[in-house]
Amino acid sequence: MNKVILCGNLGADAEVIGNALKLSVATTSNIKKGDAWEQKTEWHNVVITKRNDWLEEHLTKGSKVLIDGKITYSNKDGKYYTNIIGNVTVLSREEKKVKETQADFVDNDNLPF
Repeated sequence: MNKVILCGNLGADAEVIGNALKLSVATTSNIKKGDAWEQKTEWHNVVITKRNDWLEEHLTKGSKVLIDGKITYSNKDGKYYTNIIGNVTVLSREEKKVKETQADFVDNDNLPF
């Protein structure tokens, strides 16, 4: 059985490649080194073959996503690549416009402190 399930964040907006979407997904895990815990981030290349306008709009940098699919391997120009071909569920999305708008309303001259 070749099955992968990832829960992570997009490192960039989805990239359109023909009828597919290419995603860069970051996952983190905690690793104990001695008495301390360190956070390790790993990056995964994901290809979503069922492209649509809604996904393009909502798969933005920082969005939390759930990926389920399978691992594929390829060799191009002597380099080996690991990709995940699968489906995506958007768990939450980064609200870039909301954050920019909120920053515009802050008036530092009228703060009570």
